[in-house]
This record gives sequence, C-alpha cells and structure tokens, in this order.
Amino acid sequence: MKNPIIFLSFFLSVFFCACADNDNSHNITNPNLPDEAYDYQSRVENFNNIYFNASTAIDNDKATLGRVLFYDKHLSINQSISCASCHKQHLGFADNEAFSKGVNVTKTLRNSPSLSNLFRHHRFFWDRRAINLEDLIFQPITDHIEMGFQDTEMLIERINNTSYYPNLFEKAFGNQNITEEKITEAFVHYLNALTSFESDYDKFQNGMDPTLAFSPKELLGRDLFMTKALCSNCHNGPNFGGSSSANIGLQMEYEDNGIGTRLNDESLNGFFKVPSLRNIALSSPYMHDGRFSTLREVLNHYNNGIIQHPNLSWQLTIFEEDPFSWWEPPANGGEPIRLNLTEDELDAIEAFLHALTDYKFITEPMYSNPF
Repeated sequence: MKNPIIFLSFFLSVFFCACADNDNSHNITNPNLPDEAYDYQSRVENFNNIYFNASTAIDNDKATLGRVLFYDKHLSINQSISCASCHKQHLGFADNEAFSKGVNVTKTLRNSPSLSNLFRHHRFFWDRRAINLEDLIFQPITDHIEMGFQDTEMLIERINNTSYYPNLFEKAFGNQNITEEKITEAFVHYLNALTSFESDYDKFQNGMDPTLAFSPKELLGRDLFMTKALCSNCHNGPNFGGSSSANIGLQMEYEDNGIGTRLNDESLNGFFKVPSLRNIALSSPYMHDGRFSTLREVLNHYNNGIIQHPNLSWQLTIFEEDPFSWWEPPANGGEPIRLNLTEDELDAIEAFLHALTDYKFITEPMYSNPF
C-alpha cells in the first residue's frame, strides 16, 4: 500500500457514512407549524354552506398531525418518499406520472388519483378495495412497492424514535402514546380536511350569476357536459364522481381488470372507480393506467373511441330499450355511444373542465409541506 493513511481515512469516511444512513434520526428537519393549529374545521363548514349535508367533524390538532405524517419521508422504509410524493398539492394532490415512484424507485401499478372532498367519496383505490379512509391508510405504507414497511409495528417504532412526534401526539390525543389507531385517525382528519370548494364552478353553485362565473365557452361546455355529451351520467354530484365504478371501453382485453380481479368476477373485468373531476385539468395523465396525457385525448375517447367490451357500462351504450332497465345489461356490452361532438363543442367541454380548478386549494398553506 503506497499510502496507508489515505486508505484509512477513506475507510473511516465510508464506515461513518454507512452508519449514518442506517440511523433513522439522520437529517431530521422539524416541521414548521403555526403556534395555533390552522382552522381545518371551517374549511369543511364552508364546503357545507354550498353543498348541504356534506359536513364532517375535523379536529384541528389531529389534522395538523395528519399533515405532518402525510409529508414525512420517515413513513417510507428507506426514508425516500412520503404520501405527498405521489399526491402533490399543486397538482390537486395527484401525480404527473402515469405510475408513481415507490421505494427503490419501483413504479406503482396504477396511477395516483387526486385527493379532495374525500368525505363525499364511497370506497377508495381504483379497484374500490378500501371501504373507507380508515381502511385505506396503512395499505400504501405496508405495500412493498409503495412505502415498503413490512408491518405497522416497524412504522410505530420509527415514529416513536422521531423527535417531533411526541408533542404532536400529546396535542392531538392528550398523551404521547403512539398507536396504529391514532396514526390512522390523524391521517383521516387531515385527508377529510382537504376541501376544494372555490373554483369558478363553486362560485356559480354559491349563487354567482352564471354569466359572471363562466366565460361563454365555459358556459356552453357546462351545458354540453350536462346534456348532449352525457358526462354527468357518471360524473355527478359536488365532486363530479368518486362514488361509483364503470367499464368505459378502453380496450377489449385489459391487462389490469380492476374490480373484476379483486372480486374474481369476470362480469366486472375492466371496472374501475369513477374518479372525481375536481381539479382535473391539473392531474394528467388520466385513467387508471395514465394512458391519456391530455384532456382532449380523454374527450376523444368518449366522443368516438369507446370499445364494445362485453362489460361496457350501460351509461356508455346506445339504449334500444328502456334506459332504466340498466340492471339487465345486454350480453355483448351494448353498442357504444358515438357522440360525434364537433371540435368547437369539445373545446367548450374542455374549457368547462378547467373551470373546476380551485387555485386556492392548490396553494392553501394549511395543506402544504411543513418541512
């Protein structure tokens, strides 16, 4: 060895770096939080003022803890990603990748959906496997592709060893005992607080004259959305979807059969949750597999591109009999609708979809990264 001192120095530097990488407390940045918790409850009440009977109770300190957990990379096994890595606020809490990066840069199997007004949704994930938010929370955390923890005990130990959590749990729950149930509850309060209600469409719903809330093109698009284009058959209610499921005839043979695979039911092959359209202009790419990069591609599919899949949802077929006999769908899936909308009409619908963007929501400090 020409220079043993250099070798020894190199060895020690590698050794200490390796030790540091295995220390869960390395490179900790305390969250930057206000002295008094943000008023998350008022956001939900403001939504309820527009869309009646929609409120849910939010504890501001629990929502604050949930916000920290949502953005904290300690919640992935190698501390490389957080929930917010796949659900970005400026994109309506969606991702701009067809498949998001999990731990070890492994790709998720489906596109990350947007998050807002979740207390008005029924079931979660594209295959609707989570009954409620409580059922959802630990599924990504313990998924070997997404966040990589083998079990919840490992995560609880990680959180217990992170300096800023004892006080946050004390504020939220009155003691510093960290449990799976408390983590779940904090997450649920934060996720339910992600309330979007200040788009141009919401201003119209709150009483603004439609000619002031919308441009002429947006107003035409709204009328087409509700009538000729048939969009509201599936995308309805305050969230424009989020509660039902459908096979929309993307292809004849699906690589991912969604709900059909989960339930082992071939009659549901190709069925996926109908997503909310709130902030849809921000959340490309679209569909469960992110196959469409633009809203126009999506609209072109519904306009003249639907495939006659055997399980095609009745809402997307040409009715030859009573349209209300949908509980007896035709055996071949039914002939797909052909809307034959003009380019001007498609432009108008696209403009209306942009009017569902809530710019306050995507910049609201109480939802932002506290680190």
